[in-house]
Amino acid sequence: MRVGITGVSGYLGRLLVARLEQMPEVEAIVGISRRQPHSEAKKLSFHSIDINGPVGKVLATQRVDTVVHAAWQF
Repeated sequence: MRVGITGVSGYLGRLLVARLEQMPEVEAIVGISRRQPHSEAKKLSFHSIDINGPVGKVLATQRVDTVVHAAWQF
């Protein structure tokens, strides 16, 4: 499974990355956020994109099959 997470640098995103990193069935984690996350997860590849930007293009090129939308903005 390849999981995409919007808002990966936020509190919920960081918790989710830590949990997914431990799951053997998760092959890759594609993190999307404006800010770089403070994570040393080996499965995580980070993409600095605003959620209003071309998120779909990244998800398609990274072959993501599951997306968790944890991003928010004021």
